[in-house]
Amino acid sequence: MAIGEYELVDVHWEGLPLDLDNDGVARYALLHEYKNLLGYFETNHIAIVGYKKSTEIKVEAQLAFPEYIEKNGDFKIRGLKYIPMSIGLENIDSPSSYQTIQFKNYDKADADLSDIYSVTALSFADNSFKLKLHCTLLHVDISDNSQDLETNYLVYTYRKKK
Repeated sequence: MAIGEYELVDVHWEGLPLDLDNDGVARYALLHEYKNLLGYFETNHIAIVGYKKSTEIKVEAQLAFPEYIEKNGDFKIRGLKYIPMSIGLENIDSPSSYQTIQFKNYDKADADLSDIYSVTALSFADNSFKLKLHCTLLHVDISDNSQDLETNYLVYTYRKKK
């Protein structure tokens, strides 16, 4: 039932609202913020769910994640990058209990991935599924332009394509 192609419909940040595109409006719904960033490609917003083995489901996706650069002690948004990843689920009814997580081409020396701690498959229901990424993102307070790193969760919601 879950096998097929899915499209990314929401990216929700559970921490303080973020203004990634510098338009003066901070949001929790980051997919809207992503649309105005360099590197945004909707064609990368596809996830494939298939069989890894007869008893295991495999989820392959490219997770959209903001990328920063440091300039004179301040961090600026550089754009959006896509991190290829694969998750094997042994029990689709309880995906967070039985999973293996692997980032494809993961380089531990890559500073950009050092702020990502874990990926969890949350649920498969109603022709959709969610991935929860535990990570650190830069928060800029619009009122005083101060910068803080905040560790929280990004929740990616995918809906099955018709």
